[in-house]
Amino acid sequence: MKALASFWRLLWGPWEFWPYTWVYPVIYLRYWVWVLRFGRLDWFSSVNPGMVYGGLFGYDKSDILKRLPQEWVPVFERIEGPLNPNEVEALLSRTGLSSPLIVKPEVGERGIGVQLVRTPEHLVSVLGKIDRPHLVQQFCTFEEEYGIFVIRHPVEERFRVESVCGKRFMEVVGDGVQTVKALLEVDARNARYIDRLDASELAIIPAFGVRHRCQPIGNHNRGTVFLDYRDRISPALVDRMNLLLKDFNGFHFGRFDIRAASWASLLEGRDFCIIELNGAASEPTHMYSPGFSFWEAQRTLNHYWSLMARIARHNGPAPVRPTAQVWADFKAYRRQIR
Repeated sequence: MKALASFWRLLWGPWEFWPYTWVYPVIYLRYWVWVLRFGRLDWFSSVNPGMVYGGLFGYDKSDILKRLPQEWVPVFERIEGPLNPNEVEALLSRTGLSSPLIVKPEVGERGIGVQLVRTPEHLVSVLGKIDRPHLVQQFCTFEEEYGIFVIRHPVEERFRVESVCGKRFMEVVGDGVQTVKALLEVDARNARYIDRLDASELAIIPAFGVRHRCQPIGNHNRGTVFLDYRDRISPALVDRMNLLLKDFNGFHFGRFDIRAASWASLLEGRDFCIIELNGAASEPTHMYSPGFSFWEAQRTLNHYWSLMARIARHNGPAPVRPTAQVWADFKAYRRQIR
């Protein structure tokens, strides 16, 4: 009965919390239609020829970051496997990395496995346990974060901005009496994420009137609210995105995740950093904005996947991989992100 009640709450609650497989069935069907039209499973590889599998899966984040203007990319280092304390100390000395840091899998999605590390001791603990390649990246402390979706059809000279998503991090306003946990429990949405916070975080009592950010990582599965900021698309934003991508060959479709001191500073080209650039797996995350209906989201997804197929068709076939290899690579990717 408890499981049934949970199911009904999920079904009748906001669609943004539905399982991935509930949201994408039409896209799955259209994908197979395009497989028949293109005559290959990995037709999406042609969307972004400069990314492995077009950026749909299996690509290394570090390979992409290296191809972006380094003045806007936080310092990072790829780690192949577990490190002992002496190796961690050597890493910090060699790279200049210092706390706080982000540690995340080289291959992954939706913020799975991303950790904020605040002390060298914590870093030793985290890096001593990794079992596959990870990135250690300087944490970007700018207060605001945006997801900016860009597209350039091969016949066009410049990228256009199709979507802007603002991110409102999970936070509470202190009253000087209640703990973070108690303050989160007041809001039904925030309460969903209580079990994802450390006990030490939940026990904090924020001072009266102080905004306390509970999660500094801007992912939906960390309680971040995604907001529709498409009204901020402007010539200045388009110019900024084109400057960031001017030397990135083989990229046509995807989303920047950017942190900035303010929206104005991003437009002016100061006080911002590029967290990631995602390819064909990108979603126009403005569709998760409160009030954005499930059917609007379906139209949005179909529109973007249609654009992706159009770009792939124009680019022509990427180097053909045997079907068995595509399946094997995809299954290996799914095992990693689990």
